[in-house]
Amino acid sequence: MTRLNKAEEKAYAYIKNKISTGSWPPPTKIIEQDIADVLEISRSPIRAAIRRLADEGLLELHHYKGAIVTHKRLTKQEFVDRMEMLEMLLQQYIYLLENHNFHLDIASLSKRIDELNQEIKNRTDIKHVSYLGSQLMENLLVEQPNRYIRQTIISISEDVLNVDFPRSIADKIFDIYYLFINGLNNMLGYLKEEDYPKARKEIRLFINRMMLGVIDQSVAL
Repeated sequence: MTRLNKAEEKAYAYIKNKISTGSWPPPTKIIEQDIADVLEISRSPIRAAIRRLADEGLLELHHYKGAIVTHKRLTKQEFVDRMEMLEMLLQQYIYLLENHNFHLDIASLSKRIDELNQEIKNRTDIKHVSYLGSQLMENLLVEQPNRYIRQTIISISEDVLNVDFPRSIADKIFDIYYLFINGLNNMLGYLKEEDYPKARKEIRLFINRMMLGVIDQSVAL
């Protein structure tokens, strides 16, 4: 492998990792010079890496704006599949908390939820709301020992909470966030009381509400 190819692979891996981990959520703009400074490489291999990621659908290339992180577009079936997976993994997490007698910091999590609800109420920039949502999930899953499962839950949450709605109904994403956050808040209330069956039931209820909120409204995903 030539030196140029190594630099391109380095840039490719760096950018893809930033996108996949949620460090650069949609619609983050890719700044070539910043990447060049961090990786200590020229901008040519970075441009090549960006073109590859655009071909893979992870980046969008705009004539004047440059490259930005692509919103994940889900079909309705993909949305439903992710929601069902999210329900299963969260249910398993509640079983884990119950069987191992783990206790979450409910007060801290509730504070984060209150902050998120305020941001949703104010219709704050969705990028910031998405970031706060990811931070909330990180804190919620602190007792999940399996790193892969923890990251899977977070990734699925980001997928379903960043549905690329048509511009005419873009505000609906805030409604979906509200259903999600309110459901988590109710779940935490049951966990505080150590009522694990009701916590699991609440997961099923708010997941169903979210699916109905998208599918029954004939929202184009």
